[in-house]
Amino acid sequence: MNKAEQKKAAYQAALIIMSVYFSMLESLIPKPFPWIKIGLANISTVIGMERFGGLFGIEITILRIFIYGFISGTLMTPGFIISSIAGLGSAACMAGLFYFRGKFSTVAISTAGGFIHNICQLTAAYVIFFRNIDINSGGVKVFIFFFMCLGTASGFAVGVVSRKFTLVKKNSGNHGMISKNI
Repeated sequence: MNKAEQKKAAYQAALIIMSVYFSMLESLIPKPFPWIKIGLANISTVIGMERFGGLFGIEITILRIFIYGFISGTLMTPGFIISSIAGLGSAACMAGLFYFRGKFSTVAISTAGGFIHNICQLTAAYVIFFRNIDINSGGVKVFIFFFMCLGTASGFAVGVVSRKFTLVKKNSGNHGMISKNI
């Protein structure tokens, strides 16, 4: 393994550890549904994508989902499945947007990821738990609107925090390379 590969592996390990830690921290926060989280673990996904590209961020997400599921004892539970679908959907969206890095900021990409995360989460939760609920009722529409606003705001906040940890080099032509800002 050459020096660049070692550096990439070290970054990946550190970012996965950070994301699992944030997932564990978020599990301590009381919430109305087990799969609802602020999304702090996505900070490492966004940083990974900034540093090494979209596929790297997807790898971090997949590994975090399974490691945290194993550690927390929630592997293959409905909450794990809902979170997995939403996390992978969000990571795939952000990875796709990172290919157009010149057109979208880190904050915009993360905000889109938060929005897609909630769409995937609501869809999966509906299919698994709530198929018999009329989604056209006023209460459900209010819940969906509120939930989508929170997810989008969370994605925005994750983007702002992630941007603080990375500094994209301007005018370098290397849209995936960063330098540390800490």
